Amino acid sequence: MTNCLVRKRAHALIVLFAVGLLVLCVGCGGTANEELEDEATQDEVAVEPIAVDTVHCVFPNTSGDFVIIRETPDANGPILGVLKNGHEGATCLEVDDGWIKVDCFGIVGYVCSKDVQDTLLVVSGQSLSPEYVLSQTSDTLVYEDYCFVSQCIPDTVKTRMQGKSMLDDATIGFDQLRYLTIFHYDYQGDIKTGEMVCNKIIAHELLCIFRALFSREYPIESIRLVDDFEASDEKSMEANNTSCFNFRNVPGTRVLSCHALGMAVDVNPLQNPYVRGMRIQPETSMEYADRDKKFEHKIDEDDFCKMTFTSFGFQWGGNWRNAKDYQHFEKRK
Repeated sequence: MTNCLVRKRAHALIVLFAVGLLVLCVGCGGTANEELEDEATQDEVAVEPIAVDTVHCVFPNTSGDFVIIRETPDANGPILGVLKNGHEGATCLEVDDGWIKVDCFGIVGYVCSKDVQDTLLVVSGQSLSPEYVLSQTSDTLVYEDYCFVSQCIPDTVKTRMQGKSMLDDATIGFDQLRYLTIFHYDYQGDIKTGEMVCNKIIAHELLCIFRALFSREYPIESIRLVDDFEASDEKSMEANNTSCFNFRNVPGTRVLSCHALGMAVDVNPLQNPYVRGMRIQPETSMEYADRDKKFEHKIDEDDFCKMTFTSFGFQWGGNWRNAKDYQHFEKRK
């Protein structure tokens, strides 16, 4: 009886020892797998950022203009879209453990509550603040912590444009345009949020271009809609504002400008004027008309902005034969 009991105890100890080894091996294996996953994640992040639907990284809300909506309540979860300034329509379904489950136009996902301003209404069953709604993006590119977004024109932006850059007799519709949210460094080296309306044909290319300029900290003084300047091309240029869409004719003609189609961008126009004989636009840029002079923010053949635009097939106005439009980059359909 005693020998049997000893044998049973010895057998039990052997089983416990084996189980302990198994647990230890599994634990070590799990750590190794986690390290491999960490390495794989680091490798993935190191790759040049691409379209957001294939990137599962963390993009903090550093700009204050948007928050990320994810498929799962996980900071590394797949991204469905962006909660952005615009129209109403996002409903809070529940709040749990730092995540807000929302239904935005039928798309259900999660927003990290840390990314949301205190003024956002997060009571279950209530509508979210109209300051934030889902932008059903047609395109999103990422650079570090910044999302460069292309979307259909929000209603609030349509209201700003109507009767200004978008005239009642315009031969182009809002459905042919896209609203871009882009980031840039101003002349003081500060990061600013810019907005631009362009033709949907070139929307993705412009996201790529401005992301490239941002990655090089290329200075752009201002990127705002011309509607902030009453759609006056002269006023926008005098403010050194970079812009794209404005339904207007080429000055002094009845011919539609490429800007009327959203197919042209003017960059830093004050230092890069339009010059034709004695005519200079904007009128306040007389000192920059002589391109033999050296000065900051001059776009020339070797300028990174010029080389980036032309690498995407845009034509530079600085290469025109008669007039010279050093601010101007356009693409023909």
